[in-house]
Amino acid sequence: MELEELKEKWKILSDEVANQKLITHKILEKAVNDKVKTMVSDAHYVGGFGIIIMLGFLIWVSLLQNLPYKSFLLVILIFSIVWGVWECYFETNNLKKFIDTSLSLCEREYYFMKHRRYIKRATIFILLIFVPLTALWLIIFQIDTGVPLWWAVIRLIIILPPVYFGINHSRDKMKKIEDSFKEYKEFMEDNQ
Repeated sequence: MELEELKEKWKILSDEVANQKLITHKILEKAVNDKVKTMVSDAHYVGGFGIIIMLGFLIWVSLLQNLPYKSFLLVILIFSIVWGVWECYFETNNLKKFIDTSLSLCEREYYFMKHRRYIKRATIFILLIFVPLTALWLIIFQIDTGVPLWWAVIRLIIILPPVYFGINHSRDKMKKIEDSFKEYKEFMEDNQ
């Protein structure tokens, strides 16, 4: 009789452990998916907002007839709009694959790492190409229009904090996702 009771209690405890593992799995998976969804949503909103600003600026520049270095600025704006559309709609689809539970853990990790490499390349592009070209345009435009150079420097200083905070925000989100993914991956490896 005692053996039957012990078997029954063991079965109950085993079922509880299995249920607890399933609950922990779902919680970890939801945490990762929520962070990725938030990042995708942020990328869509920020990208969409940036595209609208750049389109507005592009229309404004196109309507001005006597703007010095107009073609230089138009090239920067068009390239920025194309890059914004790419990031906002196409590159975030890569990140969405990371939360696709039909993919294996290795495939999901691949898409996450691919997106992480993209973020690094985008950061390098912003810091080494976009900001210097914008600074060059601001300084040359200000000098040609007779406005003091210090005004161009103030405009450049106004541009830099949003760039810095945007890059930092993206890096923080990627780190949180990476930490959640490692925790999830460790749990999956421990329970296989």
